[in-house]
Amino acid sequence: MSTAVPMWVHPSCFPAQVAEQLRQGLRHRLVDPKFHYATYAQARSWRRVHEQYAPSHQDAATKDFYEQAYRAVLPGLREHEFQLLGLGCGLGQKEARFLEIVTPVAEAVSYLPVDMSVPLVIDAYLAGHPWSESSRPIVCDLSNTCDLPEVIATTSLHDCQRVATLFGVLPQLDPVAIFTSLQALLRPQDQVLCSVNLVPPGAPRQRLEAILAQYDNSLTNEWLLLFLRDLGIEAEAGHIEWVIDEVAAQEAYRLVAWFHFDREVQLEAAGETFHFRFGEKLQLFFSHRYTPEGLTNILSQLRAGRTDRQNGFGAPLLLENSWRTASGEEGLYHLRSHA
Repeated sequence: MSTAVPMWVHPSCFPAQVAEQLRQGLRHRLVDPKFHYATYAQARSWRRVHEQYAPSHQDAATKDFYEQAYRAVLPGLREHEFQLLGLGCGLGQKEARFLEIVTPVAEAVSYLPVDMSVPLVIDAYLAGHPWSESSRPIVCDLSNTCDLPEVIATTSLHDCQRVATLFGVLPQLDPVAIFTSLQALLRPQDQVLCSVNLVPPGAPRQRLEAILAQYDNSLTNEWLLLFLRDLGIEAEAGHIEWVIDEVAAQEAYRLVAWFHFDREVQLEAAGETFHFRFGEKLQLFFSHRYTPEGLTNILSQLRAGRTDRQNGFGAPLLLENSWRTASGEEGLYHLRSHA
């Protein structure tokens, strides 16, 4: 029997669309973070960064914190079968652990790992496969997808209760936009687990300066430079600078990596020629961290239904429970869709 894995690819990840997004990013000197996960070399490099610096790998208390959240979902599973939607699944390790916990209490489980990275979505599929033979990986750019419900309906293997996970997604996506799309996808009593990078209590900049070491390090910078090398830009053409920006409207902060050109560079990419002058800079990467108050405001909008409901969006998402790590650097939120 063939061990080939059938995969569904959304038009947002077709070559023409990806090439246009790359052109737009280079024109505006703003690289979409998704371009750092696209190739197998990038995925391998990111895995090393993740294993070295992610709290869920390094801290036993953080692992326990996720276990608590997984088990909190179980009482809300009213049916004998359900579907797990791993949105922005990455390596899929957290989703696989959730499947391992829930499979003994469910008769049938289907799993849809969703990510724009082909190598990562395959990893996520393989990680979850031992606990769900009814799985289908989906290659899809969540930030450029307005038909997420149709995508899931096309590839769904069961019409049953859904649990959606958003682990590590919000640092690089607009939370209101992604939750609004999610509301269109979920039905009454469906559940969501969402992780959020937080600004710890205390003086924000001082606390963020300490966190910055998780980003401003040789392993992470080597990973980010792979994108430039694939474009033909040598690492010696410039240097990376990490800065902390405040995003007042969202009560959040951004950790941003800028590549400063130390010499003039010309390159061909996606059918277009680009010139970078000496002293020019390119935003290479960013990651958001929210204050607890900022996150509360976003969740209040969801609870109040302040989304585009008249255009077919679903029921409000209500907060069921939340957890924070002892350091205050990470939060996990359990939401439920209500009629």
